[in-house]
Amino acid sequence: MSEKIMLEREALAKQIACDAKGVGIPTGAAKTMADQVAEKVIGWTRKRNTITEADLYRQLAKESKKYNSDLAYVYENHDKII
Repeated sequence: MSEKIMLEREALAKQIACDAKGVGIPTGAAKTMADQVAEKVIGWTRKRNTITEADLYRQLAKESKKYNSDLAYVYENHDKII
């Protein structure tokens, strides 16, 4: 994996972990889940030339739903939450 992708994956995992802690997931579980979700999402992005922000959030919601429905809800409704 290239250094750029590793940095993007780390940044994404860090943001997912922060969001997960925001919905009440304990720190250790949030980090583990974030690493797994980030890996899947980065793998998904590598197969595409262009993605939109909406595409990214849909994929984050899809992968997050496997671990926590509250976190998936946040990503499904990211543009609707005030």
